[in-house]
Amino acid sequence: MFKLRYILSAFVFLFVLSASSLYIYKDQLSQYGPTAKLAACIPGADSPVLVEVYSLPNCPYCRYAKALLDQKGANVKILDLKQNPDLRHKFLERTGGQTSVPQIFIDGYHVGGYGRLKALDRKGKLECYLKCGVNKSC
Repeated sequence: MFKLRYILSAFVFLFVLSASSLYIYKDQLSQYGPTAKLAACIPGADSPVLVEVYSLPNCPYCRYAKALLDQKGANVKILDLKQNPDLRHKFLERTGGQTSVPQIFIDGYHVGGYGRLKALDRKGKLECYLKCGVNKSC
């Protein structure tokens, strides 16, 4: 009786292990495989998407965001709030009252700060947004 229970539990364990690895593999295929939508959006990208970054000179997260966008080859327009204080009113209006920097806009769409930008990069959506725009299907 003990051997039968041991064998059955081993089969259940192997089944669960193989099913979970198949699920992970299926997710990886849909994200990076031949059905990935990133490959479909690249040929239609005629002009580079404009990325606007509201920043301050001594902000480390602003530097991280600029470095990540430069690494991806983005067309970045830096809007320095310290050099141009007149931008502060427009900045508050566009961000909905958020005062933290950086605040990033891709093709006019408010992405948020560096954390949201990095999350888009981890999901693999940032490159598609930079090539096709946020409103296109990626």
